Amino acid sequence: MKTRHPNRLRFFPAVLAGAVLFSAHALSGGVRYDLVETAPGEAPGDSAPTVTIWVADGNLKVRGSGDDAGEMIFYTDRREMVVIDHDDRAYTRLDEAAVERIAARMEAAMAEYESAMASVPAAQRQMVERMMRDRMGEMLEGEEAPRVEYKDTGSKETVGEYSTRVFEAAVDGRKVRELFVADWSEVAGGRDFSEAFEGMASFFSDMMQALSRGPMATMLMEWSGDSWLDGFADVGGFPVKIREYGPGGDAESETHLAGTDTFEPDESTFAPPSGYRERSIDL
Repeated sequence: MKTRHPNRLRFFPAVLAGAVLFSAHALSGGVRYDLVETAPGEAPGDSAPTVTIWVADGNLKVRGSGDDAGEMIFYTDRREMVVIDHDDRAYTRLDEAAVERIAARMEAAMAEYESAMASVPAAQRQMVERMMRDRMGEMLEGEEAPRVEYKDTGSKETVGEYSTRVFEAAVDGRKVRELFVADWSEVAGGRDFSEAFEGMASFFSDMMQALSRGPMATMLMEWSGDSWLDGFADVGGFPVKIREYGPGGDAESETHLAGTDTFEPDESTFAPPSGYRERSIDL
């Protein structure tokens, strides 16, 4: 759950293993969640949200802060995602049909590549394959994702109005964050949040399976990502506080669920902004 980079919104398998549903609070309409990043030990106060999440009727919208912040909408009922680029005033739709078209074209391209390389001397073939791996690394943000492991420490702590379980996340044995996790039933709209998130997780799992067929499977799966969304799936609840740790073991930042509020969605709530153009995702 990398709260320090809300604009990245990287939705790969490990990243995308969770989402949110309606709770025992019997709320009408939708629920908005405001998350605020602070220095360690600092209360969120009246700070502007770092990330805002809207959930209603199986729809989920996530928006980061900042001039280059990303925005994403997911529709559970039709298993479709919309990724919005505010800088370019454009958006891209991604659904199962589009994923299948991309997967088919990738497989065809790799089949052509293998056929063409069959007659190339081994030394030249290795050079070309190395160049392809390097290029694919650049396309997938140029970094191999860390493998994050989550563990329930058994500790409990009260965070504001919430009773939480404390989880630790580690990479190669080094603690990178602590998550203070409230049960879904304790968070307003928690069950709706959970179901929407699970729908998105399923969609991305199917997407990565489709895109990972054939010779590119290993290469694609090496870049799974580590995002601020990551922990939702692994901890089985809503992390109402997340504490990030640096390489030296010191706490560097905290992200708090600063508040929730109900809202009545309208046609614009889960739609691309008016005036934005749609971009094709086909290769």
